[in-house]
Amino acid sequence: MKDFLKFTFATITGIIVSVVVLVFSSILVVFSMVSSSESETQVRKNSIMMLDLNGALAERSQDNPFDALMGDNYKTYGLDDILSSIKKAKENENIKGIYLQASSLGTSYASLQEIRNALLDFKESGKFIYSYSNLGYSQKSYYLATVADKIFVNPETPLLLTGMSSSISFYKET
Repeated sequence: MKDFLKFTFATITGIIVSVVVLVFSSILVVFSMVSSSESETQVRKNSIMMLDLNGALAERSQDNPFDALMGDNYKTYGLDDILSSIKKAKENENIKGIYLQASSLGTSYASLQEIRNALLDFKESGKFIYSYSNLGYSQKSYYLATVADKIFVNPETPLLLTGMSSSISFYKET
């Protein structure tokens, strides 16, 4: 009985120590990931800002430190982050222009208009905007790309612009 209690106590002590060590190391890993992602970007002279808008757009961005571990290709952008990045690029003399790549951006036309207005404000500083799509433009992506000085599309990609219309149905003698 004495040996049973000794081994039971040793097992419980080992489990508690290993749980404490694992929790501490997990917290350390998460904090190191968060602190490394908040580094400021150094911009060299004659740089071009790449604005890659392929994914979904939310009003506010939420930083998730586990996104790097999951490797998810479908990104969610924050409207506030995009607008502040465009404003910073306008004020930075090292950035000469914007390279816009927006093939499939899931958002509303109101959010697109906010981004488009910010890009128009960016162009007032005398800097250029070029837009390119390898996959083709959707209606919303093309609306955003119309602010660019030049729009480039891969010759092999389809481009379907249907436009907007409305009609009233009229039935005789109704």
